[in-house]
Amino acid sequence: MSTKVGNVISVDRFYNDDIDNEKLRSYGILSVDMETAALYLLAAKFHVQAVALLTVSNNLFTNESKSAAERQDSFNDMVKVALETAIEV
Repeated sequence: MSTKVGNVISVDRFYNDDIDNEKLRSYGILSVDMETAALYLLAAKFHVQAVALLTVSNNLFTNESKSAAERQDSFNDMVKVALETAIEV
């Protein structure tokens, strides 16, 4: 399983042609999602720590996408990593 650590932009909309993927890449953005901002907002509100672990199903930069089976397998791998990380923390 390949892993990366980096910046994610969290937006409140599904696919949108107004998002400039080239500009995001130049900023070092690795991913676009819809949930991470809400997670960190609630963590800040309640003064707790939070972390986001994301699986990638569609690559916005290469237009590659995973099959349903690949998405399920990567999700299972991510859950395993998340649980192992939680145990160590």
